[in-house]
Amino acid sequence: PMEFQHLVESQVHDSSVKKEIAQLLAKKIMGEELNEGPRIDLLNTFIDERISYYNEYVKTLGTYMQPDTDKLNSLFKLTLDEAWSL
Repeated sequence: PMEFQHLVESQVHDSSVKKEIAQLLAKKIMGEELNEGPRIDLLNTFIDERISYYNEYVKTLGTYMQPDTDKLNSLFKLTLDEAWSL
């Protein structure tokens, strides 16, 4: 719960969205809403906006070059072989 609260505080700046999240979390904790509930338009809009934002943000990052791990994998396998053969 504390990590979730930290996430909310760091990512949600709209007080009305924070209030809706708090109300939904309280229901979940009390077990009132264990299945799907009615759509909360404010939260759905917030989530849709964040998804759109991060989809666009990812496009600005460019390509990521995966490091060549073949040598590291070989060293790891060699180390395992040495350790297991003792």
